[in-house]
Amino acid sequence: MPLTRAMAAAQSRPKDNHVAQAGRTPKDGLVTDPPPRKRARATKSIAQGPKRAKKTSLGRLMDLPPELFNEIAIHLFPADLLSLARSNKFFRKMFMSRTSERFWKQALINAPHIPACPKELSEPQYVSLLFSKTCSSCGVRVLRRMDPYLYVRLCTTCRDEEVVEVYLLDDLIPILPISDVIKEPRFGHAYTLRSELLKITAEAKRNREKKDTTYIEWREARISEIEERQAHSEEIEEYLDWVEETREIELEELKAHCRDQIEARLLEKGWTKQHLKPAPNNATRWFSLVSQPKPLTDRIWNNLYPKLMPLLESNRIYNDQLDKENRRRDRIKKLQGLTSSIRTALPPLVHIIRKADPNNESSTSSTSASTTRNSETKIEPPFPSTNELLAWPMIKSIVEEDISPEEFEAKFREIRDEFDRAVLDWRDKIERELVAIWNAGQEDKVKPEASASKGKGKAAVRTTRSNARKSRRTTGASANSSSSGSSSVELELPEFIVTFTKPDGTPTTNITDLPPNLQLLLRADTMFRSADGFILNRTYPAIVPRAVPLGLIMGGPEELNYGDRWDGSRFRRDSETSTVAKELLVRVGRSDATAVEMRELGVNFTCGRCNLTLTDTWEDLVYHFSVEQSRHKQAQERIKAEPEREFVFHNTHGFEPGNSKPFAQLLTPREAAEYNFQDSLRHSHMMVCIKCQEMGIQGARYFHAFALGLESPIIEHLHDVHDVTGAKLGLHFEGWDGVDFFDVSESDEEYDSEEE
Repeated sequence: MPLTRAMAAAQSRPKDNHVAQAGRTPKDGLVTDPPPRKRARATKSIAQGPKRAKKTSLGRLMDLPPELFNEIAIHLFPADLLSLARSNKFFRKMFMSRTSERFWKQALINAPHIPACPKELSEPQYVSLLFSKTCSSCGVRVLRRMDPYLYVRLCTTCRDEEVVEVYLLDDLIPILPISDVIKEPRFGHAYTLRSELLKITAEAKRNREKKDTTYIEWREARISEIEERQAHSEEIEEYLDWVEETREIELEELKAHCRDQIEARLLEKGWTKQHLKPAPNNATRWFSLVSQPKPLTDRIWNNLYPKLMPLLESNRIYNDQLDKENRRRDRIKKLQGLTSSIRTALPPLVHIIRKADPNNESSTSSTSASTTRNSETKIEPPFPSTNELLAWPMIKSIVEEDISPEEFEAKFREIRDEFDRAVLDWRDKIERELVAIWNAGQEDKVKPEASASKGKGKAAVRTTRSNARKSRRTTGASANSSSSGSSSVELELPEFIVTFTKPDGTPTTNITDLPPNLQLLLRADTMFRSADGFILNRTYPAIVPRAVPLGLIMGGPEELNYGDRWDGSRFRRDSETSTVAKELLVRVGRSDATAVEMRELGVNFTCGRCNLTLTDTWEDLVYHFSVEQSRHKQAQERIKAEPEREFVFHNTHGFEPGNSKPFAQLLTPREAAEYNFQDSLRHSHMMVCIKCQEMGIQGARYFHAFALGLESPIIEHLHDVHDVTGAKLGLHFEGWDGVDFFDVSESDEEYDSEEE
């Protein structure tokens, strides 16, 4: 081992220095000269010469005996040994010599989690790649980690110069070290060192010039080396990943410790934990100040606290407001709980019980079960939603008051009677609005009666009473009229026992005991449409927004689940659909049926005039007939305006006496489920009728089944409505939005064969 500086100085000192200075000894018979006397100092000087600098810890390390130094060196870790070797020229020369190889190997042994040194590198090279932050080519500082597959750590400039992209299907790939870590490669490519590529290319060329066996042996040996290197490189990559993860954990722990220390000092100064929660606009700045990966010293704290003061004040304002809003939400939750109890305790608006069908007594158990399932239904009266309630002054005043939920409940109980009256007034207001909408534009029909009323009754009320007189019935009377007129009934429907709740809370089976407005609105042929677009429900009471939304919105603000407010301006009377409903009710022998009765029949209807593919509710079936009749009316106007174009549009959904097709079928729930399941197995797409588009009729969309032998609604529509035989894709119909889903030529042949 090389000597330390102290050992080198000791060996270079002359052994008989004192003899050389004093001359001969007295034994030689010579008298020695006395040493020269020191000159006396004339005056005392207070100025002192420069003090000799104390040796640093590194200098003292150099003065250690070799045995002790060696013992220390063999216990160093790789990063420590690398730092020591780069501390000065002396240690660099010492540890970079071949005689110091054992220290590097021992350092790697001291860190067993580090993979062994690759055969292609020396231990100092390997340790330098792992722990240094310098480019292995030019020496500039670089923060990216080493490439475990190419054994380099390159800066961006050197990487672009020394790395070359290679194709993965190249013949040289099995004998080249490649990497997809040093740079993101294109698909099917990887990277290797330019020098490595030139070297391997030259070696391959030399070996090819020799015997074939030589090249094959060299290539197989090279492939084996590359596979072994690849496996070892994967171990190095796993180690580098582990180092990064460990470092991140350490940094997070340091940040958390610093954050805890800062929070403790802030709490000592009187700030609360609520003030330590950063506002959204302060979060980035806050965490950058309090989450430092270093311990908190008094000096750091004195510089940090003034920077935190404005953020703390902002946090306080934000969190106080947030707490206030949370307390308000708690009061709203309490309101929802209280009103929910009130709502569920109310008697039902309509109570429906399906009568047992005597014809089903001998039927199978499955059929009997399907006809009696959901045989009893209670329809709740309209009740204001949370958003509706929050607009009421009596509710708004106590919700906005910053009190506890318990105090809120006590105040709500004080206004309970006023609240109950407000609910009744709100419901009555909605009924009056809907009746006014229903009677809008009908003044001419009631004008004579209005002139004879001496101004005491309004037209809307008189019309309502007139309609109510027409709807006078009991459930028993309805059943009798249904049975007496069974000869003209086209579709037999189940019978119900219907019980209504009068305004005083008592039940009745006679709808005429209800207020006239309610009698009119409950009818199945009193239907409304939207004034501004789509409408989900067209009859009362379903048209009123629900108190509790059907589906809760998860992950968003709670306000989204507060329901909708009533807005009567969104609705208009749907005279066309109501006329169709009246006609269809006559055909089923239920001209005075309520909307809730017909809704109770479920999604079990199919159209008898066309192939809708899916089942409908009664309300949807009525709307379907209304749309088809509206299209026929529009088509007739176009035919009359342009007779030369010879348009054809038959009214397949009319009510003419000559039409022998039943207008609908009512399936059992089991039959409807099976029907929809079978339809879902069909491979079909939505199509648009080109013939309807030519007549200016928009929205004429029907499904088309691809497989032979299956019914195609679009083909049936073209045949029955437009007299088209052998319908062709692209000529008579097309995919919705102009998309073709299959080959036109093949489809033409299929349709022609079907028509034949």
